[in-house]
Amino acid sequence: MPRSETRPRRRAATRPSRLVVEVVPFRGIPARGLGAWLSRSAPRTAAGDVCVALVSDARIRALNRQYRDADKSTDVLSFPSGAGGDPSLGDIVIATGVARRQAAAARHALSTELKVLALHGLLH
Repeated sequence: MPRSETRPRRRAATRPSRLVVEVVPFRGIPARGLGAWLSRSAPRTAAGDVCVALVSDARIRALNRQYRDADKSTDVLSFPSGAGGDPSLGDIVIATGVARRQAAAARHALSTELKVLALHGLLH
């Protein structure tokens, strides 16, 4: 009798089968639904946990200076997980001021720009 008929196969303890997104909001920025949207829109290969933090332009400038040696604000930074086998994919940091200006320049809603930047950060 084949093994599959005698007992169920155990699933390997690997990465989760879907993307789980936590969003850390910033000062009333409308981020409602961002995590759910990113989970639905991400490529199927994106499985694990990711944190999206909305921050000030000053904070992202400090992070950009510290990690990329660039003393300027940017729209989005991605920080991959450092541990092998860790279900965390890492962190995505979005500058809310930059996002607001880019949304105005593109003539779309801030919520749309946050989606664009979150997906951009995930794909890095």
